[in-house]
Amino acid sequence: MSHNHIPVCDHIGLFTNDPERLLDFYTRIMEFDKISDSILDKSIMKSIFGINIKCRFIKLSKGELMLEIFTPIEQKSQVQTKIGINHFGYKQNNKIKFVQRLKEQGQNLITIKKNNHSIYFIKDPDGNLIELRE
Repeated sequence: MSHNHIPVCDHIGLFTNDPERLLDFYTRIMEFDKISDSILDKSIMKSIFGINIKCRFIKLSKGELMLEIFTPIEQKSQVQTKIGINHFGYKQNNKIKFVQRLKEQGQNLITIKKNNHSIYFIKDPDGNLIELRE
């Protein structure tokens, strides 16, 4: 199998109960740009992270690296154990081919349908969530 590229970690997902504090730190101190600020509904949060809570979803970027900040809008106590790094994005040249290979190996993938495309996640043996990107 030839690998003509180096896989890249292109984003990190963080859970927080204090988004303004993180926003200030990452934009003012670390010089990230705020890309978007939206709401993710309960069904998306449930299927990806296993928590049935609507979340504020802030995207920041600096160069090739993105930060995704998730903040629960209600029932914060459910998320307390999830504060901190939540998932990371793993970039592949041919995501579909890579996903197909993982399926053939019997790997358990989480597939989320969003806006006419699929988002794929896999968990490592310790349960860490990895989003497969292209």
